[in-house]
Amino acid sequence: MQWIIVYVIFTTKFYKLKYNTMALLEQIKKEIIVAMKAKDNTKRDILRLIKGEIERGGKHATDEFILKTIKKTVAGLEETKSDGYEAQLAVLKPFLPSQLSEEEISTIITDLITEKGFSGKKDLGLVMRHFKENLGGQYDGKVVSKVAAKSLV
Repeated sequence: MQWIIVYVIFTTKFYKLKYNTMALLEQIKKEIIVAMKAKDNTKRDILRLIKGEIERGGKHATDEFILKTIKKTVAGLEETKSDGYEAQLAVLKPFLPSQLSEEEISTIITDLITEKGFSGKKDLGLVMRHFKENLGGQYDGKVVSKVAAKSLV
């Protein structure tokens, strides 16, 4: 698996983020083949489910759409907790981007507040919008909301 490191500029500081350079759909297809050769039915079945959902999404399925599909599937598995859901989660977790830690989120929010001059809870939506536009899929919204609410007092 190949990784590149992308430096994103928020205000005047650089934040290092990892992105997988291989297209997610191609990676999923390759993993299905590997699972079939290894006779790993759990892995094969969950990846086929994801691939089917992606193909129902249309011909122009972007990596963002694929990530949303995987996240929805993971959320559904965590809710139902059916037989073998832990093995299925273990198959899907590597396809999701690494999540920012609470400390990294706090640093970004502090820099954002300083740069943009946010103050008070009325600007919470602006902070959330910034994360959604610039760091989609790499943060937990609950953590961002909690840290931003503490910082925007």
